[in-house]
Amino acid sequence: MQVYHGSTSCIAEPRLLPASRRLDFGAGFYATSDLQQARRWAQMKRRRTLAQQAIVSSHDSSAVWRADHLIIKRFELADAEWLDFVMTHRMGRETPCAGYDVIRGPVANDSLYETLSLYERGILTHAETITRLRTHALADQIVFASSRALSLLRYECFEEVR
Repeated sequence: MQVYHGSTSCIAEPRLLPASRRLDFGAGFYATSDLQQARRWAQMKRRRTLAQQAIVSSHDSSAVWRADHLIIKRFELADAEWLDFVMTHRMGRETPCAGYDVIRGPVANDSLYETLSLYERGILTHAETITRLRTHALADQIVFASSRALSLLRYECFEEVR
């Protein structure tokens, strides 16, 4: 399975970096199986950092999914469990990801920002937020949260996004 990482430089050797922002699944190396999503992430990072280029690095993650020694958390849908997990990280309380090597699930993209913001401010209830989440088609995100998981990724190539 190919995974893609959008950035402003080629990432041939991914590293575990602490979250500099409050990200959905906590700290780690973020990727997606959706090439278009990775291209959008690369463009957003280029604009945010005023970089000269936007780059998508491609890695083969097949060995990760075959490894029986990794602890992998999968969220199939943006449901109540996913919402609680994401909001815990976005609010700066990173306890749920302890022990996971890989976390995979829907990405709370810009189209969901308003819904999550309304929930965080107490304007929407948990149930109302879940109902709104179901109306969105979401790309996936994968965070490789341990060096054990990262060691199984194999760099393949990169592309510059125009």
